[in-house]
Amino acid sequence: MKISPDLWPREREMLEELLYRRESALAWDFRESGRKINGVTIQDANPPPNPDEFSEEFAGCAIMSLIDFFLGYD
Repeated sequence: MKISPDLWPREREMLEELLYRRESALAWDFRESGRKINGVTIQDANPPPNPDEFSEEFAGCAIMSLIDFFLGYD
């Protein structure tokens, strides 16, 4: 995983600290634990809507597309 060179130096340091650990002068290993990242991740408050419940709101609605306008259908 490459870290963008466009980041500020402190941002790069923080990402490297979270994602990598220095094994030797030439090698970097991916860090197995994501606990630090999970600690600052904003959790999703609500699950996604049920597709059946979501689609019921549109029952009986007229559906028109852009093709209908070009072909002259009403």
